Amino acid sequence: MAAGKDIYNLVSFDASQTSLDQMPHDLIIDRCYIHGNDTGNVSRGVLLNCARTAVIDSYISNCHAEGFDTQTICGWNGSGPFKIVNNYLEGAGENVMFGGAQPSIQNLIASDVEFRLNHLYKPLSWKQGHPTYSGRHWTVKNLFELKNAQRALIDHNVFENNWADAQNGFAILFTPRGEDGAAPWATAQDVTFTNNIVRHSGGGFNIAGPDDTSPSQPSQRILIKNNLIDDIDGDKWGSVDFGPADGRFAQLVGGPVDITFDHNTIFHSGVIIVADGAPSPGFIFRNNIARNNLYGVLGSNRSPGLDSLEFYFPGYDFKKNVIVGVPSGIRYPADNFLPLLLDLVGFVDMAGGDYRLAPISPYKNAGTDGKDIGCDIDALNAPINGPATVISVSAASFSGAALAPESIAVAFGVNLATTTLPAPGLPLPTTLGGTTVTVRDRAGNERLSPLFYVSPTQVNYLIPLDTATGTATVTVTSGNTIVGAGFAQIASVAPGIFTADASGGGLPAAAAVRVRGDGAQIYEPVIRFDAGQNKYVAAPIDFGPSEDQIVLVLFATGLRYRSSGAAVSATIGDVSAQVLYAGAQGDFSGLDQVNLLMPRTLIGRGNIDVVLTVDGQPANKVFVNVR
Repeated sequence: MAAGKDIYNLVSFDASQTSLDQMPHDLIIDRCYIHGNDTGNVSRGVLLNCARTAVIDSYISNCHAEGFDTQTICGWNGSGPFKIVNNYLEGAGENVMFGGAQPSIQNLIASDVEFRLNHLYKPLSWKQGHPTYSGRHWTVKNLFELKNAQRALIDHNVFENNWADAQNGFAILFTPRGEDGAAPWATAQDVTFTNNIVRHSGGGFNIAGPDDTSPSQPSQRILIKNNLIDDIDGDKWGSVDFGPADGRFAQLVGGPVDITFDHNTIFHSGVIIVADGAPSPGFIFRNNIARNNLYGVLGSNRSPGLDSLEFYFPGYDFKKNVIVGVPSGIRYPADNFLPLLLDLVGFVDMAGGDYRLAPISPYKNAGTDGKDIGCDIDALNAPINGPATVISVSAASFSGAALAPESIAVAFGVNLATTTLPAPGLPLPTTLGGTTVTVRDRAGNERLSPLFYVSPTQVNYLIPLDTATGTATVTVTSGNTIVGAGFAQIASVAPGIFTADASGGGLPAAAAVRVRGDGAQIYEPVIRFDAGQNKYVAAPIDFGPSEDQIVLVLFATGLRYRSSGAAVSATIGDVSAQVLYAGAQGDFSGLDQVNLLMPRTLIGRGNIDVVLTVDGQPANKVFVNVR
């Protein structure tokens, strides 16, 4: 952008829509450099009043103005889903914000926001009083704010440099706003804030209940876990005009609901938690490391510590925290640790910024979950080299060419789980031994997969129903850490036949059904285990009397959504076989079944190939033996 010029939006995805069907959609910003200039006003880098949109691998900078709000990325009239991954985002007002203006679509909430691996930054040349100050007083507010959003994953980002100026210095805000009565449904809910670094700010988190100026819903169901909160310093990150900030780790005002802080390591100058207004039920604060400073946990008009907890956080869960330097007059629940000095926590190298717990730390493996108290720094740093690659294949054919909705898949990788565990039964769980698998399809829809089995190197899972065809992203998470990711091609059908030795070839996991002339049915094996050879071998199929019919029953996956029964064909020993049934087996998730009538012309042929084709797609080749 030319020097000195003012602009409203550098990129605008917006159609002034008043209904969902008018909304711009399926838009991608990829590897783009979007920037204002050093001296002009730029209200916004990218406007996301749209649906199914991604901003990835891009650099967006110099979004600033004097006297009014600016954002690097903002949206208030877009439904999502939004994928914002691996970007540099530089803005003066709110670096990123959802909400903040009146939506023109009834009940609209920005939904399904994936916000990962971004660096949000305010240059210190914008800060009055800093040696590098450029002389322009850009209006500064915060680094990230949700005023109307739900189902947001905020993971492995760096939020850096924020000071008290046009706001009071908090870096991260979950503050619903009803927009003068225009959006009473507005909320900040179902938010997961994990594995982030928040540093160099006048405050940490500001979390609000319903809007205090117009009707809205409260912030609710927010998880803040495994984050490093560093250099939250009220004096250092105040400003010439505002004065010092409060240096608070978090404040909860007006009654937000179900707020959890778990396994965070916090370095701050003010109180840990401030509460005001209505009580906040469902409050959890556990496994955190923080300094008490002057007041620790403080509610308005209450004494610090237990009195504030009991009044403002009814039914609270406050345990296994390391709270440093608590004065003698402040009491906390018994199941917490209260060392006098930070040096007694036992960091590996606190002065050098290595905040892992040393082997001699008394708080190692002392959390409610048996893990180290505080942030898992290794998990925090895991994406530096990117998550390990996960390869997904059909659990039947072991082909990775394509997978189908409601088919059984296998993900191979390393450190995918901390245990080896099969599913206990039906319905299948979506979390097993702390491991989850998420499939995000081409349309941007993200779904948890039902799980059959997890181990450190293998996870068996079900491709979720309604997964759109095209390239999907498969992400494996253990605990709250992404341990592997990869791609899978989704097709409407991807037929695979299960085999006896789970190799994808050879003898099928199958049975022969003998149908006698009187209609009686007898199941007979087509394989047997030879202990001498230590492997499965063919059990020859005997056609028997001329009035008997033999039906070969194959167990498969990935074919239940075939376009029609006529689209399924098979040959056995190069002879066409009638397909009696091809579809879901019915008793086991993801398992399909194919029944083939075997021609009597196959008698005496010995080992013969079985070839199955569904909607033109061949399954893996198997063989049977005919006496």
